[in-house]
Amino acid sequence: MSRGYGQEQVEQEAQKRSAKQIIDIEIKGNLVRFFLGENGKQWGDDWDDAPYEHNCGTVYDEYVTGTYDMAFPWDCRLEEQADAVINSQYCRKDFMDRKVAALTITDKFDKIHNFYFGDDMNAILKIGRLCGGMCMGGNTYEK
Repeated sequence: MSRGYGQEQVEQEAQKRSAKQIIDIEIKGNLVRFFLGENGKQWGDDWDDAPYEHNCGTVYDEYVTGTYDMAFPWDCRLEEQADAVINSQYCRKDFMDRKVAALTITDKFDKIHNFYFGDDMNAILKIGRLCGGMCMGGNTYEK
């Protein structure tokens, strides 16, 4: 069975994207920077201390193989674990171990989408499409 024109390139690109996993996030309003690399090996300052929102820094640069910035529509609500409490019970290692979602997005139809550390680029793009998110292309890079 023959593949359609470009199918092999599409499959290769999807495979490359699946190798890039979320290893940290940073949120400013409805803009999210996904730090990409290999989940489970990354570390940052005080990543084993709770509450993460008061103690830890972003992932150390040596673990980052790229970033992907995505803007979500005004109608979407972006929430971290720390948003509903003064001091969360979580540390960044909990995210790394996939015990809890690092980011929850509720779209304009009240459908909930979760991002976990270890999710790959395909998951980022899928949820982004479902929520109407836009890549901020100029800020995407690979090492």
